[in-house]
Amino acid sequence: HATNYDFSLSRIKWFRLLPLGLLLSGVFAFVFLLGEYNFKPPFHDQAVLEIIMNHKSGYPIQGIDSDLEPEVNSDSDSEVIVEVDNQILHNETYFPRGKEASSQVFLRLSLIPDVHHIRILLKDRTDLSITQTLFNENVKLEVGQIMRLNFVDSHIGNDPAAGRKLYSDVSLGNNASCQICHSLEPGDDQAGPTFYGVATRAETRVPGLTAEEYLRQSIVNPDAYIVEGFPAGLMIPDLEETLTKAQIDDLVAFLLTLK
Repeated sequence: HATNYDFSLSRIKWFRLLPLGLLLSGVFAFVFLLGEYNFKPPFHDQAVLEIIMNHKSGYPIQGIDSDLEPEVNSDSDSEVIVEVDNQILHNETYFPRGKEASSQVFLRLSLIPDVHHIRILLKDRTDLSITQTLFNENVKLEVGQIMRLNFVDSHIGNDPAAGRKLYSDVSLGNNASCQICHSLEPGDDQAGPTFYGVATRAETRVPGLTAEEYLRQSIVNPDAYIVEGFPAGLMIPDLEETLTKAQIDDLVAFLLTLK
């Protein structure tokens, strides 16, 4: 009986070591293959063209001269075309993710190290015949070089979607934080009057001022007109210093949609 017991115990210990042995065998095999086949990472003997873009259709691109007027309310898709040495290497349409969202572009193309003529085109207008040139240059690329082009939208103001974000944002920083005191629901007056229907009320609030002029005045000079039933001095007095001109334009554009 003692002999059988010792044999069983040894067998149990051997099976416990089996997973470790298999793991070590796999590691040794992988190391062997690395040396045998001289593994090399992708693009090791090439150059890479990398294009990054977070773009809302109709918006101008920073640093790109264009005579086109912004289409801030455009919901068009964004078509990106990449030409290298007069050959199209990439042509894809990118779709915005959700209402008022941007199209996300992340593209990597491998190129033979050499001097190349690179041209990047963008179609993002209601009129699909309009093509903008974002890049058009001769570039010398070296082995292993990554040429990264990052295109960013300009902030132009008069954007209701950006204005809504300013209304909703309560984080620290340059924001209006309007929702802390102003609701968007009818009859829901809080520390300040509800914004429900504010665009309609603004049309006749102050004689001689348009709705846009009144709303802008209420932001930069809040005590110029005090809404009945609310005390003076509650509104943040220095929003004109906290927000940029474009941000104030965005906020006014949003308020004008609340009819």
